[in-house]
Amino acid sequence: MDQISDFKSFKNYRKYKEFYEFLTASNKKFNLTTIVDEREYFYKHVVDSIFYNEIYSENSKIIEIGSGAGFPSVPIKIERSDVDFTLLEANEKKCWFLNEVKSLLGFENFEIVCGRAEEFSKKEGFRESYDHAVARAVAPLNVLSELILPFVKTGGCAVSYKGANYNEEVEKAGEAIKKLGGEIAEIKT
Repeated sequence: MDQISDFKSFKNYRKYKEFYEFLTASNKKFNLTTIVDEREYFYKHVVDSIFYNEIYSENSKIIEIGSGAGFPSVPIKIERSDVDFTLLEANEKKCWFLNEVKSLLGFENFEIVCGRAEEFSKKEGFRESYDHAVARAVAPLNVLSELILPFVKTGGCAVSYKGANYNEEVEKAGEAIKKLGGEIAEIKT
C-alpha cells in the first residue's frame, strides 16, 4: 500500500476518512497527535491500531487506558462494532473530543470516562471487569502493567502497543507483570 488510494479498499474507509478529518481539525485546538499527514495517519495510527484485532473475542468488553486521540480504540471500534469499549482518559478536553468522535461515527457501546487509571482500577465495576485492557503510548511497560492489569478479569489479557524498544521494556517489566499475576503470552511485531 504505497498510495492513499490503497486505503480506499478498506471496508470502512469512509469512517476512517471522517475520523481523520475531525482529528486534524481538532488537533489545532487540542494537540492530539503529531501525525497529521493522511498517509502516515493510515499507516501509523489505523493499521497499527487494528493489528491485534483477531485476539479480541466476539462481544468482548475492552477498556482503553489513556485514550488520548482514540488510538487504538476508535479504529478497533470501526472494524469491530461487536466490542464494548470503555475509554479512560484523564484529560477533560480529550474526553470532550472522544465524545464528539463517538457521536460523529455513531458508535454504540463506547463509553468515555474522564479519570485516572490509578483511581478507577480500585473501583467496583472497573477492577477485574474487562476481557481486555489496551494502551498505546502511555508509559513504560513496567509502569503500564501496574496501570492496566488490575482492570483485566481472570482469563483476560492486556495488550500494550509498544515502539521499537519493546525488548528492553519487556525485560524490565517481567517482575512487575508476575507480581500482578500476569504473564507475557505473546509478542507481535
